[in-house]
Amino acid sequence: MRLRHFSLPIIILVFAASLRLYQLDFRALWWDEGLSLFFARLNYIENARLAVTLADTNPPVYRLLLGVWTSAVGSSAFAARLFSVMPGLILVAVVYRLGRALKFSRETSLVAMALCAASPMLIYYAQEAKGYSLVAMAGTASVLLWLKLTPPPGALPRRTTLRERRNLWGLYAFTLLLAIGSHYIGAFLIAVENLWTLALTIRSWRGNERRWLGHWAWVIAAQAAAAALLLPFVLLTYGGTSAAVRGETGGFGGLNGPIQFFGQHALELTQGPTANGTGALIVAAAVIGLAIIGIWDLEVGSWKLLSWIGIPLLLGFALNSYHEFFFPRFVLYTVPAIMLLAAEGLARFTLYVSRFVRISLTTLFIVHLSFVMAAWTPTLLTHYTTPTPLGEDWRPVANAMRPLVRQGDAAIHTWGWMPGYLDAYLPPASRPQYTLGFFTPESLDPDMRAITAGRSRVWLLDYEIDQFDIRNMAGGWLRTEAALVYDAWPGEGQGHIALFALRQTPTSSPGLFTVTFANGLKLEVTEMQTELAPGDALAVTMLWEASQPISDRYTIFLHGQAADGTLAFGRDSEPNNGLSFVTDWKPGERHSELRGVLIPPDTPPGRYWLTVGIYNTMTGALDERGPAVIGAVTIR
Repeated sequence: MRLRHFSLPIIILVFAASLRLYQLDFRALWWDEGLSLFFARLNYIENARLAVTLADTNPPVYRLLLGVWTSAVGSSAFAARLFSVMPGLILVAVVYRLGRALKFSRETSLVAMALCAASPMLIYYAQEAKGYSLVAMAGTASVLLWLKLTPPPGALPRRTTLRERRNLWGLYAFTLLLAIGSHYIGAFLIAVENLWTLALTIRSWRGNERRWLGHWAWVIAAQAAAAALLLPFVLLTYGGTSAAVRGETGGFGGLNGPIQFFGQHALELTQGPTANGTGALIVAAAVIGLAIIGIWDLEVGSWKLLSWIGIPLLLGFALNSYHEFFFPRFVLYTVPAIMLLAAEGLARFTLYVSRFVRISLTTLFIVHLSFVMAAWTPTLLTHYTTPTPLGEDWRPVANAMRPLVRQGDAAIHTWGWMPGYLDAYLPPASRPQYTLGFFTPESLDPDMRAITAGRSRVWLLDYEIDQFDIRNMAGGWLRTEAALVYDAWPGEGQGHIALFALRQTPTSSPGLFTVTFANGLKLEVTEMQTELAPGDALAVTMLWEASQPISDRYTIFLHGQAADGTLAFGRDSEPNNGLSFVTDWKPGERHSELRGVLIPPDTPPGRYWLTVGIYNTMTGALDERGPAVIGAVTIR
């Protein structure tokens, strides 16, 4: 009998799981997900420090829990998003229990559960490595616990032991910590619960003073416990968070005005963030219409559900009027209330239609439920099938780096989400040591020397600019101090990567070559005899001298030639990564540069001759002396 009782909820949960696991890692990670994985690598103090540096507004609880999760199961995009799937499924189960606690019928509670299982909004954020799914689950669970802990007016308190009360209040405090500790806007729902408690206190204060004073003591203790755990982080990050909320970190155009604000919230909360077009508006209106029908003449829970939805939206609108940064996902925890009302409205609508249609009430109910859920299909198909724009997909970047990254590599990144992306798409053994590239003119040289100390290679990770862009301070420093061996815009996206060699590759030969080219340039270089693997960088220190004034610009090349004379690898540039020109060199002056080349990942094993030569930059004409052999490299 109990198995039959739970068979429908289990089927709905399996349905919800399939919708949330399907195409879970189809879309590439986006900025906020990359930030989640970046912060998940950090402890409490480091979370706070870098939150200030990056003017990040998120509290740490979700990120710390995500860090524990990824340490156990890995940080792939699938694994990171799976952490959001789990609270998404718990939410679906909690909605059923919540419906029953609000005195809805079992059938209505099951329908609300099914609507939440198929809700595009809940599915979307259960498939994202962000804290919204956890906030929604924790917030909804806190409402359920509030109902258990707060008896209705006139009712005798449920007999419980002190231990049971402590456990329930402890669990309530934990749900508050999860909700607010994952997103500060979760506090709006706690404000709603306090208003409920205040209304009930006023309504039944007479004769129950002691009972309500005791209840408020528990409420304050639970909320204080959650706040106490978050207070150190708030104090450590207040300056950066408040600056971001005030909009001091840059311009942003959000939802402007009440029509756009409430219209967008109505559309997304009922349909999801990928909904658009006339059809989506019609479906959103239908869901809202069902919710209004559900409110009509509802004897139990209507004021709670209405305030659960309305107060966070009104508070959000007030906050958005101050600074336009509020998004519907911030109040994802209102969706269960909307679906409970829609489920009740669907039941009432079905009952009304059954007066005119000769079909059993159960069959008609299933038809209407199926129709509502089917109406969400276009939005879900868009969500499941729309790929990430190429410019924002960093999977090609990871694919390009995977065979090239070496243990001990450093990587300087200019955006916090970059390490998060690469943590998800690179195996642990291939990850470089990341450093946030925030410099001032005064700190640039000491900071870069500290980053590169004891290392032979460093990566630059950039977005929309390359390594030598004037805004790239780290790239400007490396241009004079290191040898560029590789750079690319993988996948034609907006992500750019560059690899620099910081010192000469060790050689087994003490020999020294001196080469004089026909245009008067003289080269002095150590003979290079070394063994490398595909993906390694080869760097050679070259000492140049002009024996006479040179009127034409010349490009220098370092090439590796196979035994049959074909070019296997190479890199060409004017001296010092193109920073200086031979036309500026005075006779007798000596100019040192570190010149490098990357061994391509697909280079076959064998011995390759290393040659150095020069050619006219404008005409491409090779110097009459021709290239000189300066050694060989064996590829293993």
